[in-house]
Amino acid sequence: MGGCSSIDVISILRKQRQPFTDIQVSLQGEREQGVEPSLFNNIQIHFKIFGDVDPAKAEVAVNLSMEKYCSVAKTLEKTAVIKHSFEIIPATHAK
Repeated sequence: MGGCSSIDVISILRKQRQPFTDIQVSLQGEREQGVEPSLFNNIQIHFKIFGDVDPAKAEVAVNLSMEKYCSVAKTLEKTAVIKHSFEIIPATHAK
């Protein structure tokens, strides 16, 4: 899901002409206990977007990916609650 959604977010930000330099994605998930197969029941995905990106445009990009375009997220949401968040690291603060 991290790779799938990252590709979407990158594509959308480019179409919006946003000056980002990098994207990092972290995921945390919980699986069902004591059953096989052990499906995910909760997933949290967080995007760090590096650059001087308009927060409203970043929010649109992340929401579109997670709610419309990412086929992995759409598949996982059948059994898991997926929550997403993002933050922008301005170019002046990037390492």
